[in-house]
Amino acid sequence: MSYLSTNSSTSSSSAYATASASKRMSGLMSGLDTDELVKQFTIGLQNKIDSQLQKKQVASWQQEAYQSVIKAVSEFQTKYFNSTTSSSSILNASFFNTTSIINNSPYVNVSGSAAAAKNMKISSVNHLAKQSSFLSNHKVSNQKIQTGEVKAEWEKSTVTGAALSFSFEGKDYTLTVGKDGGTTTLDKVTEQLNEQLTELGLKDKVSFELSSDQTSVTLKSIGDSSGSSIKVSGGSEALLKSLGIAKDASGTEITGTTDATALYTNTNLDESLAGSTLTFNLNGLSRTVSFNETERSLYDTPEKLANFLQTKLNSSYGFTSETPEKSIKVSNDNGKLSFQVVGSDGKTSTDTDTFTIVSSSKSGVLGINGALKVYAGESNRLNTNKTLKDIAVNLSDSGLTPSAPKDPENPPASSVYRIEVNGKEFEFEETESIDSILKKINNDPEANVTITYSNTLDTFQVVAKTGGASSKVNIVDKDGGTLAKALFGSSNIDVQNGQDAEIMVSLADGLPAQKITRSSNNFTLDGVDFELLKTTPTKNADGTDFEPITFTPQNKTDDLVTKIKDFIEDYNNILTTVNTFIDEKKPTDGKYLPLTDAQKADMSESQIASWEKKAKQGLLFNDSLLNSFALDWRHAMTDQVASLSSALYEIGIASTKYSEKGKLTIDEDKLKKALNENPEKVASLFTGSDGIATRMQDVMTKYTKDSLVNTGLLITKAGSTTSAVDQSDLAKKMRDYDTQVKELKVRLSSQQEIYYNKFTALEKYISQMNTQASFFTSFTST
Repeated sequence: MSYLSTNSSTSSSSAYATASASKRMSGLMSGLDTDELVKQFTIGLQNKIDSQLQKKQVASWQQEAYQSVIKAVSEFQTKYFNSTTSSSSILNASFFNTTSIINNSPYVNVSGSAAAAKNMKISSVNHLAKQSSFLSNHKVSNQKIQTGEVKAEWEKSTVTGAALSFSFEGKDYTLTVGKDGGTTTLDKVTEQLNEQLTELGLKDKVSFELSSDQTSVTLKSIGDSSGSSIKVSGGSEALLKSLGIAKDASGTEITGTTDATALYTNTNLDESLAGSTLTFNLNGLSRTVSFNETERSLYDTPEKLANFLQTKLNSSYGFTSETPEKSIKVSNDNGKLSFQVVGSDGKTSTDTDTFTIVSSSKSGVLGINGALKVYAGESNRLNTNKTLKDIAVNLSDSGLTPSAPKDPENPPASSVYRIEVNGKEFEFEETESIDSILKKINNDPEANVTITYSNTLDTFQVVAKTGGASSKVNIVDKDGGTLAKALFGSSNIDVQNGQDAEIMVSLADGLPAQKITRSSNNFTLDGVDFELLKTTPTKNADGTDFEPITFTPQNKTDDLVTKIKDFIEDYNNILTTVNTFIDEKKPTDGKYLPLTDAQKADMSESQIASWEKKAKQGLLFNDSLLNSFALDWRHAMTDQVASLSSALYEIGIASTKYSEKGKLTIDEDKLKKALNENPEKVASLFTGSDGIATRMQDVMTKYTKDSLVNTGLLITKAGSTTSAVDQSDLAKKMRDYDTQVKELKVRLSSQQEIYYNKFTALEKYISQMNTQASFFTSFTST
């Protein structure tokens, strides 16, 4: 008689986990329900697992509740406090304006105090302010696209971005090589690996050592960590093969026989290009050149490739005439290809035509290590993302000369360029990009300029930020360098002097017009903000005299009342949400714990939803943190503003019932009266240094600031949905529950296996007894 062997496993999502055993015998001999018995014997551990999972679910629901409060407060803060320009922000200076200024003039925009503006008259706008500037006629680039050296055959790296992972002293590490795309030698690989070990703080603990004959690489623990085991857990196949190190290799010294040929493959030009397309753009007109398989012999060398592209571009853009108005000239200089938009003579560059290599349909064609040795997006203009070192070959002036070292005895490791902008000296290393240089200068208040590059004109423009007639722009090279000359040229600079704005304005009814000069077109007079748009004429189009510009105030009290009502309503909504959580008690008709997977399996979706609704009730009943927030939230809004000895109830905003727990109502008539009689006081209640806005911002910072420094109390408790890593108290608690569940499941599996082994032994014993009984029966029957 034989017995059956059963293999059993349970999904990890199941609340009840059953151990698997390859030699388990079911109750065929004994008639016992083995699975049910094992389940009953281990029910204690399973209940502990369910309990931990239920606790985790409760913590998760609590976190969701807290985060709903955090989200509401965050939206409130964004709407009313994060901007000084938004119309809904109480920090906006115009938020509490009860009047606006009606202004239909095309010569000036005004805002601010309508009371002051209504008495003003502008007789004329004589000049607009202009800042000093210059436009250079100097063409910065040579207006060519220049590739690197294109080759018919070359070695292509197989370890670009390749990774190697290992564990050491209880931690996992991953190293990456070949970021430059040109790594094809073992010494370069080991150099990059050891550089990353230094960055990870492992320089004195772990090392890659390449033998002098480059036949072996040893990964070993060194220094105080000598003797500590290292285990290689994975990595790029090509990288591991080149080092001779196998995945899962371990020890204090892991030595491999190197294979340098695994670092590269031999490839050729036509193979890399075949089947791909290149997209070009000339003045916004895109055309695509195809490298067909059948034409490989036409582009298998740099010389042939230049002729192939010339023919294709001429055809694509219709350059068929012998002397076209313009065309794209493709040249080859010892493998370096250049593309230039030329005029009818076929030689002279055009000034405003832009030409770009947009993209390729196939990888390995573009990029510094692609077949064409040129980046996607490269154009016949200055690439401001490139470093000073890299753009030197693209400048119209031949190269760049660095500034002389300030200390000749200790020269810098790389070339530096010093320029002076309006008396402020800047120093740039050759590794800095043009974009970086422009940002540093443009953001410096002492330099006081804005420098921009025109891609179409291939020139720089420099404009002073402020100063009007007293502004200046002066950029010079320092200590023999030529950076300023290369970018801005040394001649043909058209300098425009600055100019002050000038208006004739009467500031009050009955006063004569006065000449007002300012260095900017935006300025403030007696609480009225002016923006000058253009100068006024002396005569109208019909020949009549130009009439002075006047302004009419318009009452906006109703609009302001609406904005304040919205503010109070949003405040109330947050308070209601918090109070609901605090006041909500647990159900009185039973104890509703989160459902286990086993319980859910016996219920419908509607039953599950109904149960979980009750299970979520009262999770934050009388919560101390929410109570504290609600109290601070109410005090920030309703307490007296000390500097004014006044509070909101005096302008018609108050809580009318104790049962409302701080919820505010508005007496619109009383509020309108306060706004009409003393709008400045109402504004000060909210925006004064100790006003409502300041107090509410303090409360929001205290509870919902999402930062590594001075984290808000609610964020500390429950975290934020926008945080990349949740280190909140509840998140840590849930991770602890996960750890306990994991440990309990290991114990459960072990116990199950013990019981199953015992039942298997029982079944075998019964089977043996049955066999013996059959044997004796056979004798007696004869």
